[in-house]
Amino acid sequence: MSFKVENMEEKNMVKLVIETTAEEFEAGLNTAFNKNKNKISVPGFRKGKVPRQMVEKMYGPEIFYEDAANALIPDAYSKALDECEEDIVSSPEIDVTQIEKGKSFIFTATVAVKPEVTLGEYKGLAAVQVGILRRVVVIDCGDGYLELINPEITDRSPELQHEEEGCLSLPGKFGVTERPKSVMVKAQNREGKWCVYKGSDLKARCFCHEIDHLDGILYTSHLVGELEDN
Repeated sequence: MSFKVENMEEKNMVKLVIETTAEEFEAGLNTAFNKNKNKISVPGFRKGKVPRQMVEKMYGPEIFYEDAANALIPDAYSKALDECEEDIVSSPEIDVTQIEKGKSFIFTATVAVKPEVTLGEYKGLAAVQVGILRRVVVIDCGDGYLELINPEITDRSPELQHEEEGCLSLPGKFGVTERPKSVMVKAQNREGKWCVYKGSDLKARCFCHEIDHLDGILYTSHLVGELEDN
């Protein structure tokens, strides 16, 4: 088994390209055959007694590919994870890129990694955090305080970001979350006028974090790894 790490355009995401040898894939095919041989019916043979070569001649070797892949992927990914120097904080998204009898078996595992940078400085507070049951938040991402009354996220970008977050509700803890890269927010100001705000990167995380509080949701609901001590 061998692997390489490819950086992706999306920040804090990498792709592990994992390759097992042709011999390892052949062993996986044997495992798949032994798992299914008692279910296969071939004229002239009792169930469980038909040779694998006969089954592949009748149905094609592809009949065992899925089970062979399922047998190989967990162990190969686990070994790559042990050897990888990246600090991986999410479950993998698996994609098979090469599967053919007589060749090496190749698949990719797309994962989030722990950011090298920490959460930018911002101040934010939702009214419910101080016992006021109103849909009001106040944030400051370095460009002045912004008061949002009855805020609602009306649009979220499909592009995601993975950064560290902490909260006064969980002092001394932080974790990497998955949030939209940008959001659109509709809210009233203190005069009651409805306004629309756009937030990207840090401000998008701030909007999401504080508005979540109004619905009783903590940032821990969006973790892609484990909580850590600050």
